[in-house]
Amino acid sequence: MKKSTRWIAPFLFAVSTTMVMGQPQPPESQCISLIFHTIPSDPQSSVSLVVTLWLTPGAVEGNSVGWGIDAASFARPIGNGEWQLWQSGPIEVNDSADGLWWVAHADISAPAETEFTVLPALAGWGEPETLGDAELLFVIEAAETGVPGDPNAPYSLQTAYGRYFFTDGDLELDGDEDPVEVDKPLEPSVH
Repeated sequence: MKKSTRWIAPFLFAVSTTMVMGQPQPPESQCISLIFHTIPSDPQSSVSLVVTLWLTPGAVEGNSVGWGIDAASFARPIGNGEWQLWQSGPIEVNDSADGLWWVAHADISAPAETEFTVLPALAGWGEPETLGDAELLFVIEAAETGVPGDPNAPYSLQTAYGRYFFTDGDLELDGDEDPVEVDKPLEPSVH
């Protein structure tokens, strides 16, 4: 009886090690920015709003990652290099039963910027950073398409929405299938 138990322990260890090592590592947290221009198809036009999303992997299924949107910041230039800011989060995705943004990745341990161009439907309120400023209402319908690598696209990486709308009573930004630049910087001042 002792002979049969000697090989079971090493066998179970080998199987469990293979199963753990065979699972892909979840990706690191990500951050993307959506840059809305005053003339959507003109990258030289001024920036009207920068929306930055902080993403954390919530679940992994095959080559897809369900990203939780931990926080969003909204930054509007108000002149002299200053920005009006709002914060929101966490934000649940409206078109996903689990509230996550599901993205397919070629390599889930190294997500590529181009894989984040088809954004989900989002809605909510941004809280102002400055006392006395109004809250920001935001509604973004699911992205219709991402167009990375299109030589005729105004931006090297962009997306388009069925519709988007932002308002705080003063700022009103609304569009219908307009191109929106997608980038990685965290600070709106780089735009």
